[in-house]
Amino acid sequence: MKSAGVERVRKTARLAMRLAPEAKKIIDHATALTGLGVAELALRGALSEVEKHERIHLRGAEREAFIRALENPTLPKQKLVDAMRRAASMLD
Repeated sequence: MKSAGVERVRKTARLAMRLAPEAKKIIDHATALTGLGVAELALRGALSEVEKHERIHLRGAEREAFIRALENPTLPKQKLVDAMRRAASMLD
């Protein structure tokens, strides 16, 4: 039975791994605890790692400085403006 608005995607890609026996036990234990299959557990772990590397976490003074920079952007220096004009003219 299909849920409303949920599209099924055919799973055709494969991923094979050789693991130390202890690593296999940990994965089996995690699947038993979560009720997830090995593939779903691996995907969630991979997504978590990607998020850690692609998301910026700012706290305190860093956060305040970032917000100030967004709210009060500085104008580009003339040297940069000139360089961008030269680059644009090369593309024409």
